[in-house]
Amino acid sequence: MNLRETKFVRHNSNTSAVQELASKIRQLERTRHRFVRSEQDVVSTGIPSLDSLLPHHGMLRGTITEWISLEVGCGAMTLAVLAAREAQKTGPVVIIDPLHCFHVPASDGLGLNVGSVTVIRPKKRLDAFWATEEALRCSSVGAVLSSLRDVSTREYRRLQLAAETGNNIGLLVRSGARSKQASWADMQLQVTPVTVARLAHSRRLLIKVLHTKGCYCESTVVLDVCDETAAVCLASELPIATALS
Repeated sequence: MNLRETKFVRHNSNTSAVQELASKIRQLERTRHRFVRSEQDVVSTGIPSLDSLLPHHGMLRGTITEWISLEVGCGAMTLAVLAAREAQKTGPVVIIDPLHCFHVPASDGLGLNVGSVTVIRPKKRLDAFWATEEALRCSSVGAVLSSLRDVSTREYRRLQLAAETGNNIGLLVRSGARSKQASWADMQLQVTPVTVARLAHSRRLLIKVLHTKGCYCESTVVLDVCDETAAVCLASELPIATALS
């Protein structure tokens, strides 16, 4: 066999290996779970008046909903727990609490079944991100609620892909986050507390829909949340003093 024949055989061998590898990649792509938005189930946010503002009248499985507030305790976590309560009907809830501020007995008052809740309190931010991503990949989980902060665009993309893989509901509570920061969330909802005269045992919250896929107009709804019964309703006609911003 001369040198030209040797090169020809080696070239054919390399071509066969590449073709075999390409065939295996195509096979993996066919068997991989494909996320199709039009085929996803819809889960209520637990707030009918908010659902009515959303394109699908709720949250799509396999997506992330971001709840943004200026600081901890502004009501974003309360509303996210109500959404987790609805998703809990199809599976347990995993809560990632890197700030160590989630109060389990209080969530029971919001209607969340604490017997079907797993709370993870990582000490490091990297561990919190890893726990959030892995929980989202689990198809047996109904919802993953995480209070991660300072999520990069690349990390957000990883969380989105994880939610699509697990086909569950991702709820990301971000206190102190910039409302216009780019993200891969299916929806961005900003929660702002409103002070109201003569409103006892309740909190008034202004929810602003900053972004939803399939809808490009901003909309708002004002809700009263009862601290004693966890009931949520449209705000009554009481005079608004100030909106904290």
